[in-house]
Amino acid sequence: MLKWATESDCVDKYYDLLIQKFVHSSNFDTADHNYDVFIQPNLKQFNENNFLLYMMVVTETINVMRIDLDA
Repeated sequence: MLKWATESDCVDKYYDLLIQKFVHSSNFDTADHNYDVFIQPNLKQFNENNFLLYMMVVTETINVMRIDLDA
């Protein structure tokens, strides 16, 4: 899929899609797996916007988890 994204000049959208796949993990184990498969191997290729999106969703997820733990 990366090859297609590169040929179609939409690599940023490809990385955003990987981040969204990680974000919408249904539980911790799935998130761990999705990080290993989708995020970690591509992290060095993220541009500034991809990295900021990733950090934003991770921070948001942590804040949601804190709210759930406080309830």
